Amino acid sequence: ATGLIVAPGIVDLHGDGFEKHFSPRAGVFFDIEVALIETDRQLLANGITTAYLALTISWEPGLRSLDNARAVVDAWRRLRPRFVTDVRLQLRWEVFALDAAEAVEGWLSLDPRPTLAFNDHFTMLLDPEMAQRQSVADYAKRAGISVADYDTLTKRTVARKDEAPDMIKRLTQAAAAVGANCLAHDEKSAKVRRANRELGISISEYPVT
Repeated sequence: ATGLIVAPGIVDLHGDGFEKHFSPRAGVFFDIEVALIETDRQLLANGITTAYLALTISWEPGLRSLDNARAVVDAWRRLRPRFVTDVRLQLRWEVFALDAAEAVEGWLSLDPRPTLAFNDHFTMLLDPEMAQRQSVADYAKRAGISVADYDTLTKRTVARKDEAPDMIKRLTQAAAAVGANCLAHDEKSAKVRRANRELGISISEYPVT
């Protein structure tokens, strides 16, 4: 290593920038394997040697759908021996994506073990004070559906909201059983942090305050 600089590698615990390699803008998609290889190379170029790709598994269709997550997981399995960096997965589960919970539970046993992040980007869509109409239009475009269809989808999701707490508990227990670390996204108060810790969600990933 004469003449070279030896530096510690960076561990990225949550990175969702790789989505731009899959879909640089709404409606444009690249081959998933090509995108993952490019992600691996850019991680290395930036000094990141271990990375958890934050794979969002949402109730939405499109980029963050369960079908797309399945395709990414399958491609990751095939390509992992070719990666230069230690590319791992964070299962970034939207807590109202109830139909995806079974698949997420199964992926908790992947090797190397993924982490499991609990997200709720749905509730803010229901807050009239947040003036989200432009955002809703952007979300609908990302999902590949009209704003009207997106509104219909949110109404169907709201109708099942009471199922979410039990599903969260089920997945925290499944994660504990296999030793997968759990992370909470966008915690709004110490009270929420305490409640999540009691569930076994030990890491506050993005506290709001």
